[in-house]
Amino acid sequence: MVRAWKRSVVLGAVCAGVVLAGCASKPVAVTHPRAVLLTDGEARAEVALWVDRVSLFGSAGGPNMMFVQMLDAERPADEGYVFHGGVYTWTSPQGGELGWVDGEGALRAWPPDPAMDVGPGRLERKSEREIVWWTPASRQGLRQRKRLVLEGDGRAVFEYALVNVGEETVTAGTWVNSAVPGDAKVAVRYGPFTRVWGWNEESIARFKSLLVEREGVADGWTLVDLSRADWEGGGKVYLDSTAEIAIWRDGWWWVRRQTAPVDVERLRAVGEGPVAMYIQPAGADGVAIIEAELYGPLAEIGPGETHAAREVWELIRSERADVGVLGE
Repeated sequence: MVRAWKRSVVLGAVCAGVVLAGCASKPVAVTHPRAVLLTDGEARAEVALWVDRVSLFGSAGGPNMMFVQMLDAERPADEGYVFHGGVYTWTSPQGGELGWVDGEGALRAWPPDPAMDVGPGRLERKSEREIVWWTPASRQGLRQRKRLVLEGDGRAVFEYALVNVGEETVTAGTWVNSAVPGDAKVAVRYGPFTRVWGWNEESIARFKSLLVEREGVADGWTLVDLSRADWEGGGKVYLDSTAEIAIWRDGWWWVRRQTAPVDVERLRAVGEGPVAMYIQPAGADGVAIIEAELYGPLAEIGPGETHAAREVWELIRSERADVGVLGE
């Protein structure tokens, strides 16, 4: 669905540039004093439960691979949207007859249901490497259960389940967003047979203008050079490529792979796709809103039933944004 408006941004202390400096003392959270910290000695993660999102993922001593800001900002009384960044989970589809609803139950494509977007999360369990938490029920009757576990060697698993606690069957799919720092680069699977669709033809043309072709390589990982984005406002595109996306920043790739099989045509029929990017270059406020998004399969979730998807996260050292290290 086309959102004709520009997303509003609430500015404040930006944590995107925080470096995870190691020290001899016990590690502490850096994105916020209340954030829950996970560490396995090689990778680190933080979860801000009160706004229901992962606020940090990166190597020990390396950069935060995601953009976060204003973790203490409260949602306005009129439910206007606040861009906190991080890794956050919504349900698809966003619009249409199966889309989001407002407080009266009427269809509303934007902004998200607060329970779905910012929770708050309720902790189920926590260890040094693992955290499991729940959200309240959304207006569609879906609770979210999320699990993040660090597995060593720069790998993590993020599991996201939708649990129907309502009385009606709900058609929905998992949707995981990660906010991308403005100085980062993104890579997607792109080739001559990759289909791209989006809000409009302008969004598609703008996205394709950022793609960096690899000499002698006709398919595979392709760099999206965000430094070329110089337009006003935002636009969104979808790709029917494999459900994976990679973000490069300060010498590291963060690769996200969604492992559940996806019916691309069913997602496209409701206005979505397995891989998506929203790109809104920094305006006068100086903050870009860039989202790397992966969608899981749609499913009919009956009362009491659960529908889940799983992502594998991997950190790969790379001094420059070389997609060749990502493999083919």
